[in-house]
Amino acid sequence: MNNQIIYLSGAIPSARSSIRAELEADRRFGYLMTPNMGNKAPASTWGADTGCFTSKGGSSFKFENYLSWLRGRPASLNLFATAPDILADAEGTIARSMPCLPAIRALGFKAALVGQDGLEKVSEIPWSAFDCLFLGGRPLTPAEKKAGVTEWKLSLAAAELVHEAKRRGLWVHMGRVNSHVRLKYAAQIGCDSADGTFLRFAPEENYGRMCQWFDKLERRAA
Repeated sequence: MNNQIIYLSGAIPSARSSIRAELEADRRFGYLMTPNMGNKAPASTWGADTGCFTSKGGSSFKFENYLSWLRGRPASLNLFATAPDILADAEGTIARSMPCLPAIRALGFKAALVGQDGLEKVSEIPWSAFDCLFLGGRPLTPAEKKAGVTEWKLSLAAAELVHEAKRRGLWVHMGRVNSHVRLKYAAQIGCDSADGTFLRFAPEENYGRMCQWFDKLERRAA
């Protein structure tokens, strides 16, 4: 279990927020940034995501623009920068990412491959081409949730990929983590970081709740 897991918030509190300075001084927290956010990078630990599937990304995404955005960001504080992916398509994601991973590395960033549904079935995962495995995958539909379907990134297959990535000395990140249960699971399988938007609403209150989550992880690991 990794009780030192870092949480990257996909929401940046206002400069007027009473917890902004406290959050940025807390080493357990950082930010997940995309080119579409329009925020100046805080002087904090951070991860970079292409934002391909945000409402402002998608068809408008251009890799050259993403690289230009990265050049203006502090690589020294960065944990990883994702290559563009294709939702729920592991093989398609690898094909799309392979030309991009070396360019991300060339800028001094740790290149991340986004793991999508079915990655465990790919005959040859190009482990040496990336520095971070980012557990992505499509979200479940309401009907699937009701039926108890397991989201790919929470599957045994994904956990085994995490184990292999850690064996190879890679960083591992889990996307869309917005509960204590999910943060605990990410830590249990060995993830180094996770992201979510839990601090988007009522950030002062939810920051306190997240501190309690981390306290529980530390007590469990003791």
